[in-house]
Amino acid sequence: MGGFREAWDLGYELSDAVLGETLAAVVLWFLAAVFLVSGATKIFQPELAAQALTGFGIVGESRNELGRLLGIAELVLCVGLVVYPEFTILPVTVALWVFSFLIARVLRNGQQFPCACFGRSEDVISRKTLFRTTALAVVSTLVMIGNFISALPPATTHLLEAMCVLSALSLALLLSYARQLNQNYRKFLPEKG
Repeated sequence: MGGFREAWDLGYELSDAVLGETLAAVVLWFLAAVFLVSGATKIFQPELAAQALTGFGIVGESRNELGRLLGIAELVLCVGLVVYPEFTILPVTVALWVFSFLIARVLRNGQQFPCACFGRSEDVISRKTLFRTTALAVVSTLVMIGNFISALPPATTHLLEAMCVLSALSLALLLSYARQLNQNYRKFLPEKG
């Protein structure tokens, strides 16, 4: 792998120093709490989650069953983070990055709708939503790399390396949209008198 192995080892040591075992456990519990609140809200208010799925372009028709199913999926991820964090952190990280991209795409297109994100039914998609989701995705990625790489079989190391590269590229892509997102977002701000 040439120089990539040394860079990987340095990154691992840095993330291990920053995200020790205790901090990683706190982050995992925090992520579990986020998914608990978000999932429970979607189960009890599935219409908002169903509308968000339609707004994101995932489904064509808004159906409450799909909103409730999304809530159940988030609760499964919550339980997984508590019971089997070493296996659940990968799907959690992927889900957070996917939703970061969906939110960025919606903002880039100048759309706004309630997203039922983070259990907040009254919030519409905004740059704040994008920042929160991306921050959670980055933290989730760091926890996945820093604390679970040594516990996984050697064959999984390549998967984690690929996930690191994809996360870095994802963040770079989101940052490349920043100017256009800012311009589209300003269209929705009230005029200053």
